[in-house]
Amino acid sequence: MKTKLHFDTIEKDNVYYLSCNNKLIDTPSKNKLYTPTKNLVHHLKNEWEDFFPQNIKKMQLTSYCNTVIDFIIPQKMSVTNKLCTMFETDLLSYWEDTDSQLFEKQKQCWKPYIEKFEKKCDIKVCIFTGLMPQKQPQNTIDYINNWLTKLTPFQLFAIKEVADVSKSVILSYLWFNDGLSIDEVWKISQLDENYQAQKWGQTEEFEKKQITLLEDLKNIDSFVKKLN
Repeated sequence: MKTKLHFDTIEKDNVYYLSCNNKLIDTPSKNKLYTPTKNLVHHLKNEWEDFFPQNIKKMQLTSYCNTVIDFIIPQKMSVTNKLCTMFETDLLSYWEDTDSQLFEKQKQCWKPYIEKFEKKCDIKVCIFTGLMPQKQPQNTIDYINNWLTKLTPFQLFAIKEVADVSKSVILSYLWFNDGLSIDEVWKISQLDENYQAQKWGQTEEFEKKQITLLEDLKNIDSFVKKLN
């Protein structure tokens, strides 16, 4: 007879652990699985009760928490530095220089969000044309670095995931701090791809990839809401 699994939550030192049959659950790297909020651990517990061990691939929250604990925490400075580097080539700050129609679309779509970001942060973002990387003002980079440094590992993970999909730290910031919806993040970040698809057509593989990326963004958005 199989042992019945009983999951429970344990609060200690302002974090929330998950246990199975009175034993704390480990991450793949043998750290203890935990969350920073009671709300998130409640959803995590439900996930284990619903999917473990038959449908481990559906345990998205567990995968996120494992990544934070095993990867983000021990490499927080490195992740922060990589996001600062990404900001230097932020999607919204590099505009088309050979296709005037695309340039105008970028200007119309992206400029309002750059201006909103500049106003909220009291910093300047330089806009470039072409593909060659160029430097943003140092005080702007410093602001981004300070903001990222103050985030919790769980928050930093979410910012990284949204930035990886959208190719924009600016959009990630506005999503996290200024109420920009994840659907808007997706729409704004896909301007170039949609323009090219309308011009040249799109494949079934492209459509499937877009669906997957949007789903990834929505999952991260849901994850962050559970951190509250």
